[in-house]
Amino acid sequence: MKVTILIILFMFCLTAMGLKVYLPSNFTGQSISNISVNVTSTGIFEYVREATGTEPVPYWQMTNYVSGLGSSSITTNEVLNISDNGVDIVKVGFFQGYLTVLQEVSNTIDHLKFGAETRKDDDFFSHSISVNPDEILVKKSGWYKISYEVCWFQNSGDNDRHVMHTWVDLNGSKILPSSSYSYTRDDNYGQYDSCKATFVKEVSAGGKIMLSARRISGSYSPQALSNQTWILIEKI
Repeated sequence: MKVTILIILFMFCLTAMGLKVYLPSNFTGQSISNISVNVTSTGIFEYVREATGTEPVPYWQMTNYVSGLGSSSITTNEVLNISDNGVDIVKVGFFQGYLTVLQEVSNTIDHLKFGAETRKDDDFFSHSISVNPDEILVKKSGWYKISYEVCWFQNSGDNDRHVMHTWVDLNGSKILPSSSYSYTRDDNYGQYDSCKATFVKEVSAGGKIMLSARRISGSYSPQALSNQTWILIEKI
């Protein structure tokens, strides 16, 4: 009891002298905006809230305590979610699109048309679901991780055997490596197969990405299935 009273009296004296008293706070789920563009340090930034009873000051105080997060950095393109354990960075720079109709592909090169977008971060990508939906424009230079899957299907009556080749074009040229192959047997056994791949590629601003395909054997035209054919591009 005596120790508690002494602590209270000590805190009161500090406040009376004009010294700031800080209390620990739980910032889980809170977001901080307008971080100064001059912040260039890497690591964790600590935030503290001033105790009730001190003179009016900015609600948030930030110190330059930095701990090891390697080369991670805070930029104006990132959102900071404050928690007791430091800063969680909400990553941006995603595009994901998928086919909304069946698309037949023959022995000539075709580009798959993404009629729907699961996510498009406009600062990084430009894409239209109605005008040239097969083109995805990259707005920012950097390294990107690209993943895709094309589910191929043979219609009833298509009893031939087919090999399909799928790859990604950047500005009209095939990215190496990005190729994948599939084999379908006929319309009853081996009616479905997929082409899929994941790779990384450095892309300059203005780069145009297209998912391309062609039949390299067989006499019919397998179809890329809607809602099951997609591409995902991630800034890394």
